[in-house]
Amino acid sequence: MNKKNKAPRDQWASRLGIILAVAGSAVGLGNFLRFPAKVVENGGGAFMIPYFVSFLLLGIPLMWVEWTLGRHGGSIGSGTAPGIFHSLWPRNRVLKYLGSWVSLGRSLSLFIILLSLPGR
Repeated sequence: MNKKNKAPRDQWASRLGIILAVAGSAVGLGNFLRFPAKVVENGGGAFMIPYFVSFLLLGIPLMWVEWTLGRHGGSIGSGTAPGIFHSLWPRNRVLKYLGSWVSLGRSLSLFIILLSLPGR
């Protein structure tokens, strides 16, 4: 895409807005609603230790990866996962669809887990 014909892209007004948006999407509504019940069930502070350990070891590094890929995509003018992955690995035609396949795999796994729950 030529830079002269490029439409202006929206930008965040502040860094706090970015942080709150990413934290909101990372936490999710289900985790928000389930968290107090799990804390009460499991003895309070005992549940907080693995929660914060997993947040520090998984949540923050994955958030940095997502930010970095998003910024890379913005710098090349691509707003899609296949476009970003194609710019990272231009010779491999299959890896650009990695994000789509990972999403599909997660969805199918969740569907299978839900079907296997007792009481259905």
